[in-house]
Amino acid sequence: MTVKSNGYSEELKQGQDSAKLLREMRDFICNLRCVVCLGLLVSAIGLTCQEQSQTLRSAQDTTFRIVNPLKFRGKEVAGTLRKSEIESLLDLPVRNGNLDEAEGYGVEMTRENGQRFRVLTCREWGTAVSEGAFTDTTYTMSMEGQIQRTCELLTHLQDASLPNKSFVKMVNLTNLELLPANMLSGSGGEETDRLERLARRGKTVSGLVRKSDIQQLAPHLIRLEYSGLWQTFWEEARADFNHDALEDILVFTGARAVGGTMVFSHYLLLTRLGPTGPLKLLPLSRTDRTSAPK
Repeated sequence: MTVKSNGYSEELKQGQDSAKLLREMRDFICNLRCVVCLGLLVSAIGLTCQEQSQTLRSAQDTTFRIVNPLKFRGKEVAGTLRKSEIESLLDLPVRNGNLDEAEGYGVEMTRENGQRFRVLTCREWGTAVSEGAFTDTTYTMSMEGQIQRTCELLTHLQDASLPNKSFVKMVNLTNLELLPANMLSGSGGEETDRLERLARRGKTVSGLVRKSDIQQLAPHLIRLEYSGLWQTFWEEARADFNHDALEDILVFTGARAVGGTMVFSHYLLLTRLGPTGPLKLLPLSRTDRTSAPK
């Protein structure tokens, strides 16, 4: 016996078609979600790369405040200096302090074999120093001191960053009661060791230098006589120079022996780790230029 079921077959077919359509719609929605998620992921990756690129550009364009103008042939930088500017400044002739414009750039140096030559730019000076070249007269030592002051400031700022926190905002070089004893250079040997011991015990410049020894005192400058030396300190810049996120004070110092010919110059790094107490002298990669004419 044959049972006619055309109506049932039609309903079954329609139900199968509807189920197929639902599956196709489900698959479409699922695929669409995947595309949207992929798009969001690509967008996020692109944004991350863009943010990294912007961060890199921002680091390169970090702006530092400098206290004293930097002078080059045809250019003077004063007030602020962008990190992105430094590389090009290393190749400009540097002003040496001589009032004679013709002799006012670079310095004459001497190689270990006695050969004399002149360096004009920071890059040339850095190479000469690394090769053991030196200045050997009172005049050239004085001129090199100005070259060193400009060139080493640039290299220190190249490696510096902006601080996240500062305990030195209200401190300057007039605060002798906060300046560590070992920033004074002394006459070397036992005197230098004594200053180091005093600094470890919290002693400061105010307890060592008499008022009569201070020739000039200003927020960014100290000029004094101590332990047989005429010594000057100049604040040059503030930034995070040792990568601990705290603000440091970069100071350049130069000295000459009282009644003698020995001269020297180098940079110092000062900071404070908390809101109270004296500043500390931090290790700093530097070039010590200590010499006496022969």
